[in-house]
Amino acid sequence: MTVWDVGCQYKIHTLWKHYYHGSNAIIFVVYSTNRERINKVKEESDNLLIQDELKGTQILIFENKQDMNSTMNTTEIVNSLNLNSIKDRKSYIQPCRFNWITNSLNNK
Repeated sequence: MTVWDVGCQYKIHTLWKHYYHGSNAIIFVVYSTNRERINKVKEESDNLLIQDELKGTQILIFENKQDMNSTMNTTEIVNSLNLNSIKDRKSYIQPCRFNWITNSLNNK
């Protein structure tokens, strides 16, 4: 498996297309605390899903920062990104939590 972290800086989004060829999956990280940018995140995810070279790729959405206060829950993110409309590929959304490592480090 090859994994590319292409980053979320908007100035490099035009370069993302160079990573599409041969991709089998997309891991898309959503910052659950950033309600102000969720519409921009939807634009970016929608743009990825219409790319010809990404047709049929599976998509995993990580809900980052779920361990913080005032986060969007899974339902809010699913609705905001209209994830239930994805019918042409497998998709899954899950919280990205660091409970295990946090607990492990705290209990040393």
